Amino acid sequence: MKIRTTLVVLVVSSALLTALIVIDRNLFPLFTSTKRTSISQAIWERVRTLKSLQTVRYVQKVVFPYDFLDPGLDFDVILTILRRGKGTVNSLLSSKERDYLEARELAERIGLKFTGRKREFVVVTAQIVVGTNLESLKIFPGTKESILVLFPPPRIVDLSIEDPNPATYPYPDIPLSPSHWKLVAGFVERKLREHPLDPSILDVSRAQMSRFLTTLFLQAGFTEIEIREDSSAQYESLKPGLGERMNRLEGTNRTGKNP
Repeated sequence: MKIRTTLVVLVVSSALLTALIVIDRNLFPLFTSTKRTSISQAIWERVRTLKSLQTVRYVQKVVFPYDFLDPGLDFDVILTILRRGKGTVNSLLSSKERDYLEARELAERIGLKFTGRKREFVVVTAQIVVGTNLESLKIFPGTKESILVLFPPPRIVDLSIEDPNPATYPYPDIPLSPSHWKLVAGFVERKLREHPLDPSILDVSRAQMSRFLTTLFLQAGFTEIEIREDSSAQYESLKPGLGERMNRLEGTNRTGKNP
């Protein structure tokens, strides 16, 4: 999706990270123990109860319908593909073509003029929070002072669309009924959730997650801490012997017994 949006606010919730580190004082007596495997198991269970960690909060403005109308696409060509093709819309059209088709159809439905000399648009403001699902965190102790932690990819954990205030809306006023505004807001929210996050947002989120986990395990007494984003390919790239140990420990995490 082509976004001509200005990133208005980018706030990294470092205060939240600090709060999460000290949120459960019951963890800290465990940190004096020398049994690192059992400690990491306890940390793993406690951290998972936090559900998710919010790492980035920002505001994104989307111009409807133009952010979804790729100028390199032709509406007539899209219609021809649908008429002549065999299959579903999803199988026949690319993501950008589907965006174009859906945005144009919705604009026509609500009476928005987007062709000719007079072109109307609606600016939709979204509050987006990105974070990581801590329930999927994987912890693999190595030696007494080393540990490997895999965290799932960052994702949108909360997204809300702001209701426009006519008194402060700085763009041309478009008379939309509440029902039409709801349709536009719902469309934009769905598309923001569907499309990949901006790489810069992902980088900040990963850095904050790594910072949180590193601080947590340093507090636990580990000195060699490796933090990675989880993916199926990572198990293949691990140094010899470590992958087998990780699988064995993961089995322990699931069952509570060594396989």
